[in-house]
Formats: sequence, C-alpha cells, structure tokens
Amino acid sequence: MLHQAFLIGAVYELEMSGQITKRLFENLNSRFYRSSGEHKFVSLIYGEISDAAQFRFLSAAQPFPLVFSAEHDRFMEVPEELCASFPPLGVLPSLDVIDRATTTSPLGFKDDYQMNEWLLMGAGDILLLCTDGLAEHSSGDARYFPDRLEQKLRGVKGHHARHIFEAIEADIRAFSEPSDDISLVVVKRL
Repeated sequence: MLHQAFLIGAVYELEMSGQITKRLFENLNSRFYRSSGEHKFVSLIYGEISDAAQFRFLSAAQPFPLVFSAEHDRFMEVPEELCASFPPLGVLPSLDVIDRATTTSPLGFKDDYQMNEWLLMGAGDILLLCTDGLAEHSSGDARYFPDRLEQKLRGVKGHHARHIFEAIEADIRAFSEPSDDISLVVVKRL
C-alpha cells in the first residue's frame, strides 16, 4: 500500500512542486494512522542525491545515513542539527493535514516532518543507508557496527558500489548470522 501511494503522490508532487516535499509524507502518515491498526506502522527513509552531491532525505525511525570519507579513511560525523528523525508512519497523526479537525489522538500529534539536507561526498566517498538490523548486529558481546564495518570499508573503498556491498554482506555473515533483517544500500561517488 505504501509503495503504490508513494508512487502516485510522487507524480503529483513533481508536477506541483518540482520536487518531493515533506507534505507527501504528512499525507502518507495520516492515511496510515487512520487506516492501520495500532500495532501497524512503517519505518522508512527517503532520499535524493543531486549531481552536485546535495543529499535531501527524510527519516521516519530509520538509522541515519553514514558517510565514509575516502580522503579521511573513516566515517564522518554529521552535526546533530542536521539530523532530524521522526516516528514511523502511522504511529502519531500529522498536525497540519486537511482532516486534522476530525482526528483524535490519545498520544498527541507528531512534529512536522522536515527534510534533512547534507552537502556531502567527495570523490570516492561512500554513502550507506541501512536498517537497524545492521546497526544492532552482534556476535555475543562484540558489535559489528561501527568499528568492524568501518574497517571493512577501508579495505574495499577502492572498489565499485556492488563489490563494496558484496564484501560487507560476506563480512556480516562471517561475523555472525544476523538475528534481524538487514537492508543495506551502497552509493559511491566516482
């Protein structure tokens, strides 16, 4: 349902605004809040990367993207004020939508979504988008993230994105069998 609603909404957003705006996510959130059960929700991250390395994204209960600098050979820290995250879609209703007057919520309303905007990625830098399954991956008391992941990236940073993904996937499994689902997207700036 989310996929189809997003695709239709994206077409209207692009026609009306020339870009995807937070308004689409406010409306999706409202639909999920009103039509889903109390234990059903959707976490997501949506992002766009421009040719000028501008990264616009919205996070609803997903870990923040990671930027591995080829020049500095490590993950880069992103200032907290550039990292806004929100509850999953459907947990709390949006405040500023057309049906606000008829919506009740025992837990109140969520803050307005905002798009995060990062200027990032020099030549050879790697952007990783992952789910909490990767952030929480462990073997006994040893954690995979961030140290072992960063170490693996140092060894494969010279390769293309597909090879980097495959190397991380193999390393995750060699570390320990995942106990949660793990999704990972690797983007490399050439």
